[in-house]
Amino acid sequence: MISGYAYHFILSLAVTGVTTLLLGVFVLAQNKKSKLFLTFSLYSLSISWWCLLQVGNVYGPTPEVSAFFAKYQHIGVVFIPALFLHFVYQLLDLRSRKFVHLSYAISIFFLLFVPTHFLSPGSERKVNDLIFFGEPGVLYPFIIAYFVLATMYGLLLVFQGMRNAIGLRKTQLEILFWSSLIGYLGGSANFILVYDISVYPLNPFGTYLVAAYVAATFYAIFKHKFLGIEVIVKRTLIFAGLFAAMYGTVSAFTFLGKELLEDRIGWNPKMALIPAIIAIIVIYGPLKSLLVSLTDKYLFQKKYNPLRMIHEFSQAVLTELDLGKITKQTVDILSEALRIESCSVLIPNREGDKFLLKESSGVADKTIFISDKSPLIFQLANTSFIVEQTEEMKSLGALVLIGIRIRKNLIGILALGKKKSDEDYTQDDIGVLSILADALGVAVTNAMAYEELRHKANLVTIGTLAAGIRHDISKPIDRMNADVLGFLVRLKKNDYGDPAQMLNESGELLERCGDTFQNVIAISEKYAACPKESEKRVVVDVLEAVDGALSVVEHRINKSGVRIVKEIPANIPKIHFDKDYMRQILDNLFTNAADAIESAKRSKDESIITIKAREVENRTLNVCLEINDTGTGIPEKIRDKIFKSWFTTKGEKGTGLGLALVSELVMRGGGTVEVQSEEGKGTTFILGLKGIHA
Repeated sequence: MISGYAYHFILSLAVTGVTTLLLGVFVLAQNKKSKLFLTFSLYSLSISWWCLLQVGNVYGPTPEVSAFFAKYQHIGVVFIPALFLHFVYQLLDLRSRKFVHLSYAISIFFLLFVPTHFLSPGSERKVNDLIFFGEPGVLYPFIIAYFVLATMYGLLLVFQGMRNAIGLRKTQLEILFWSSLIGYLGGSANFILVYDISVYPLNPFGTYLVAAYVAATFYAIFKHKFLGIEVIVKRTLIFAGLFAAMYGTVSAFTFLGKELLEDRIGWNPKMALIPAIIAIIVIYGPLKSLLVSLTDKYLFQKKYNPLRMIHEFSQAVLTELDLGKITKQTVDILSEALRIESCSVLIPNREGDKFLLKESSGVADKTIFISDKSPLIFQLANTSFIVEQTEEMKSLGALVLIGIRIRKNLIGILALGKKKSDEDYTQDDIGVLSILADALGVAVTNAMAYEELRHKANLVTIGTLAAGIRHDISKPIDRMNADVLGFLVRLKKNDYGDPAQMLNESGELLERCGDTFQNVIAISEKYAACPKESEKRVVVDVLEAVDGALSVVEHRINKSGVRIVKEIPANIPKIHFDKDYMRQILDNLFTNAADAIESAKRSKDESIITIKAREVENRTLNVCLEINDTGTGIPEKIRDKIFKSWFTTKGEKGTGLGLALVSELVMRGGGTVEVQSEEGKGTTFILGLKGIHA
């Protein structure tokens, strides 16, 4: 008769042994060639070996059998610390492996004494008069010390890595650290049993904590892709559940019909199926919804968050000027978010007669291209996407093609393979992907224009283009990302009590994201046209231009508590200038003015931006526009440097691009820009522009 104490001790060992065995086999099956996976699997199998052989040790029918298992269970014990350290070093990509080598050497040393009485029991006895254990050998205290010190060092490394990590990596390491710590606390309690010391509840329940570590590791794999393992729950699982439920319903009603109807009142067996059919019709919809919900909640097949994907995408690619990096980030982000089997970006070659594979994932043939004469190109030039399967799409492993366009010009193709979950692409998916394709069109256009200028070695224009893309384009993107992040933070805190409110706000936010990218497209077209000098000068009303620019930076200025004073006469001549250039010039000057006032820490009454316009007679540049701030002012020694690219007084917050862009665009419009400043009192920028009379 096994006591309750012994029963729980044996059961905890058995559960832990089986679960660690399953974990090791599962991880190794994911990638048999990975050294990291192999080390982790051996580590798990060492724990399993120790637990399963200890079952034989404590449940041995005779002292001799118990002694046999007691000796050889230590094969697992001596290698657990070395394998754990090795796994941690591989996981954290630590270069120096001297402690790992030392640990393996110590493990091998102890292994040599496993069959002897120096480590394993010399004579058999019972602990608590219930469980067979042996007398500890002379080396046994040393193996305990080695086990504790090595695993503590490994946990310390994980803790340091956890503190330095961010995002998903941090979450993975947090789960590993806390679950391993708890598991070691529970499992290590078995060592002291050898000395007939029992600490309740660690004995006999402590080994369950090792099984809890296994459960946490599986959770980290399913939920947070620990070790880079991605487990996809396919929709066939849901349909299998539905089939099982319907089959069970039919069987139940058939049995009940036979028992209650056929045998008792002689009803025809076929009629007994009628209640089953009715029940299936009633429960099918709710049951499917329930299975989908349970799959999402417990098997972690979460749908991607479109706003988060837009945020990550815009942060990664919109101000990047390297086409290779842009396409690589695109493929990585979409493959990760959508969980698709393949993803490709195709870009036209210089001759424009074919679209070449620039970057891809999951596509074996890297030489694939689509001719510009292909019907696909004609379709994509007139529609946003294609979902009909063609031979060219099959060669790319693609189910969907999205056109990358700037206005009506097709400048690339986004090819997406099937989802690993077997789900279909929805209209919502296509809508979000179309928004991202607009953003990608901006990034690709900018990168191609930048590359063209590099070949021409036009360094001045390159500087202007880089300044514009990285500085001017980032402004609307930053505003959009701030809105998206605010929404995601509120969503994480469950601030939305009403789901309808959350859905409504997310829909409005998606619309604003689309509008932002359209605005960025317009800006990008200007910079893409820089090498062609194709700015479009029109008649511009000065007051309208000022008001338009102020509306763009209104949130930034209001946040700083700055007051705007406008002194612009109604009869001021209109100017002949590119409207978008003027907006960018004023946008930068107003933003800089607000920053300068904020840095000066002026009182609310002293925080003023004054905008003056006046006509200057008998001069070619007969319109003078002044923007004055009450900020910190510009020291005289650096005043001649402020219009140079990359020069900034804002430290890490500044880019050194804003005023360089202002100078370049003013000169393109045939105007001039000057600065007057008094340190500690403020700064005035003076634009000289060519006015025209009606």
